[in-house]
Amino acid sequence: FGSETAGRGRLLLLVGPGLLLVLCVYLGLFAGARYSDKDLLAAGVDTHDDLYYFRERPYSAQYYSGGRARIIDTFPTEERFYLVIEKGRSLDEVGRYCELRSSNKRRNLYFCRHEQPA
Repeated sequence: FGSETAGRGRLLLLVGPGLLLVLCVYLGLFAGARYSDKDLLAAGVDTHDDLYYFRERPYSAQYYSGGRARIIDTFPTEERFYLVIEKGRSLDEVGRYCELRSSNKRRNLYFCRHEQPA
């Protein structure tokens, strides 16, 4: 009885760290990417233009934008800017002033430009 329990303990000590490593790699490579905006913002967001998130901004946006991402409730009036909107939400102005630059599972990134008066 005692040696059987010791054998199970050794097996757990050998298999446990391997399972933990597999879980960490999975979470780091796959699960985290679904909720992070790292790839979305890596699509060429110019650091000279403002970056806005419509109504909600995840922590990863603040981190990967270097603190530049701001939350807004209405369409911005700046001449040029980037706008991130949750998929399923829409703003009429996006169709007129913006072009899709990137998207991930949850959000779309647009580059927007107001037309200059003639």
